[in-house]
Amino acid sequence: MKKILNFFKSVKLTIFLLILLAVACTIGTLLPQNEPFQVYIREFGNIGAKLINTLVLYDVYHSSWFQILLVLFSINLIVCSLDRFPRTWRLYRFEKKDIDKNFFEHLPLTTNCITKLSFKEVKEKIKKIVELYFKMAVEKPELVDYFMRVYLSNKEIFANGCEGMLCVSAFVTEIMIFFEEGVRKKELKNQDFFAAFGLFMGYIGGLAFLNKEGILSKPLSEYVESVSENIYNALKV
Repeated sequence: MKKILNFFKSVKLTIFLLILLAVACTIGTLLPQNEPFQVYIREFGNIGAKLINTLVLYDVYHSSWFQILLVLFSINLIVCSLDRFPRTWRLYRFEKKDIDKNFFEHLPLTTNCITKLSFKEVKEKIKKIVELYFKMAVEKPELVDYFMRVYLSNKEIFANGCEGMLCVSAFVTEIMIFFEEGVRKKELKNQDFFAAFGLFMGYIGGLAFLNKEGILSKPLSEYVESVSENIYNALKV
């Protein structure tokens, strides 16, 4: 049952069905419909007319295969909507608030930052951060959704009255410290924090999104090594 649900909620299936429907509609528009069989013989020859007759291309929109495509697309649309509705509802059901710019200027960045990560090498630390984020993306995808929305829009309530960067400041601070240490050790480029942070989060956030949509061909955890290596190569001196 789970395999069937996963099949019907796949974005790949949606794209495939849309392509087939687009091709069918194009044929139904360009090819004269419901004409006498002799017309098709005259226009396309015996072989072409037989093909049109076999595939019911002379009446595309009432053919059984076109109806099946519509049914499959409807099921796919319904299953995808039901699958994504709880997560979408959690994202939008909270009241939106505008946060004053001063709110971010007065956030403590390092005072109370406690991290469980203690690594000697910058490259290894990148891998651990990627592993942590991917694990969170698999086990608590709604947390990743909230994080990206809070960071990108700065005006969503995260949960239980927690607002804006306050909810994710520990994670951001950990990455800030990581960048600072990497620059100090001359292993990472000395660049604007938000440019480096955007590269880092854009990469792992993009893969987390593709995984949530069921587009990746492998489990998210199998991308840790290659993603960590690519991020390190992009940030290193």
